[in-house]
Amino acid sequence: MLSLPHAQPLLLRPQFQKYAWGDERFLPAFFGLANVQGPHAEAWIGAHPSLASTAVLGGEREPLDELLKRRPDLLGDDLRAKFGGLPYLFKVLAAAHPLSIQVHPDRHQASTGFSREVEVGLAADSVLRNYKDTRHKPELLVALVDFFVLVGFRPLDEIGRVLLDLPEARGLLPAYTPTPSGLRRLVQGYLSLPVATCASLLESLLARLQKEHLRSPFRPEDHAYWVLVAHQVLSGTEMPDRGLFLIFLLNLIRLRPGQGVFVPAGVPHAYLRGAGVEVMANSDNVLRGGLTPKHVDTSELMKVARFVGETPSLIIGEATDRPEERVFRTPAQEFELRRIDLSAGAVSGKRSAVGPEILLVAFQDIEARVTVEFEAEVEPDAGVGAHLETGCERMGGEGRLELRRGSACFIPNGVSYRLRADDPAVIYAVRTPRG
Repeated sequence: MLSLPHAQPLLLRPQFQKYAWGDERFLPAFFGLANVQGPHAEAWIGAHPSLASTAVLGGEREPLDELLKRRPDLLGDDLRAKFGGLPYLFKVLAAAHPLSIQVHPDRHQASTGFSREVEVGLAADSVLRNYKDTRHKPELLVALVDFFVLVGFRPLDEIGRVLLDLPEARGLLPAYTPTPSGLRRLVQGYLSLPVATCASLLESLLARLQKEHLRSPFRPEDHAYWVLVAHQVLSGTEMPDRGLFLIFLLNLIRLRPGQGVFVPAGVPHAYLRGAGVEVMANSDNVLRGGLTPKHVDTSELMKVARFVGETPSLIIGEATDRPEERVFRTPAQEFELRRIDLSAGAVSGKRSAVGPEILLVAFQDIEARVTVEFEAEVEPDAGVGAHLETGCERMGGEGRLELRRGSACFIPNGVSYRLRADDPAVIYAVRTPRG
């Protein structure tokens, strides 16, 4: 448990998800992890009880979710009244292989779904569980490197043209009309195919694509490329994964570094390959539709998915009144992501945390430093205290927290601070929107 008489920035140790689709190199290099092996898929930076970060001050440590329960003042009264706790979860994600096709519920769907699964007695850790909590999960992904993603159904007329190029499906699926209800009937008809019929369709499709790929290789910009990649990853299953066909119905986009995409509730999506920062409402609710050996619930997915065909808009950071800062605006009430670019020797303007903020240092030499200089109330006889592990000093009424690449810190509500960079650095900052 942390001894924290006064609110001040705290170093955060992320926790890692080692899913099979994760990249073996990106996150270990980003966070400076030594002597680790195997895929590292996600770094969680936040207070979700499933995998809360560890807050560190000197030699003391405490899970962030437990600290915030014990010290709700660190959140601020307004945020607690609106959300009850820290409303967002920050991640760094690195995918070497495609993730599942999935959707996330809205608030009402999450609340009713969670209650329903509790009533039927599903254990919290059951593999059959769809709803881990009662919250919705809008999310924003911003690429750190090139990132290929599937997001939302393609425009309705475009889907009609796509189906003409999939002769394997002719006669097996409902006649398609380019309307939301027509798209729903198409997807429902496909997901309802008998196992043997679906397997035959996919095997014929894969055989044709593999021959075409040998004659003229597909590129990552082609949907067929990812059908073959996903099939290769999932080739140990008894039959081709039912989600392979759905790839053709979704928008395929390539995010360049610094570009983002917002995924609201009900929008089907799958992250295919790349690395980026991701911020979302503090939820872990996922409804999977394919491309995974994990639990798939197509019936629940059909209830939650939005059958709207449109091209997704890319989100580019917008300038603010601070020259070093850009903001990625979304409709989400729970979070706002900002990017702060500092040149060597630069000092940002003074900032005041209205509600808590989480900072993450990216894109700099592993030995370079960013210093959080903050105003902190300390006891008159506290003197100079240096916490060697965290790089934190408090001197008089001011303090400093030293960060390196991959370092994250929690800024409590009401703390004023500025950022000083020894070398060029990029800092991603998450907070709740103001105003």
